[in-house]
Amino acid sequence: MKNLVLSIFAILLSTIFFNVYAQSTEPKYEVGVKVNVLDVRKISGEKPAGFGGIFGYNLNKNISLETEVAHFPKDPSGNFGQTIAMFGVKAGIRTNINGDKFGFFLKARPGFIKFDRNSFAGDVTKPLVDVGGVVEYYPIRNIALRADFGAAIIGFGNDTVRTITGNNVKIGTTANPNFSFGITLRF
Repeated sequence: MKNLVLSIFAILLSTIFFNVYAQSTEPKYEVGVKVNVLDVRKISGEKPAGFGGIFGYNLNKNISLETEVAHFPKDPSGNFGQTIAMFGVKAGIRTNINGDKFGFFLKARPGFIKFDRNSFAGDVTKPLVDVGGVVEYYPIRNIALRADFGAAIIGFGNDTVRTITGNNVKIGTTANPNFSFGITLRF
């Protein structure tokens, strides 16, 4: 996992180095809403859906600074409820494919995740790094349909987590698959 994070970081850094001075006619700002799914079955035995918002600032057509906040409401069992806040970089390319405009990006966004207290014997706010990919489709210049996929890497340290069976276990650092779909307004 460490090699994956380092590889993604190296790719993002290379993209920044080669494109930081490129001029862009892309809109500078992006604001959107998303539906998120986070697979935390290793932690709580659940795979909740949530909702969130995203804000981005495009440095150029290849690099964007982003911040995202997402909330996953409690399910009927009362075992889950969390909020994620992340800030980081999205880097890649925007291109035309048969006349349609697409964007293909890598993302790396550190942040925090706050779990419901019912799931934990220790602290409920944990560090998180969201790494993965983003595919965007631009039906018109000021709208983007966006799909994110990747892994939310959560560090639990020596804290214990109360599992679905009621046992307390130390799980260390986990890589949790995530997916989201949303729409952004670009201006």
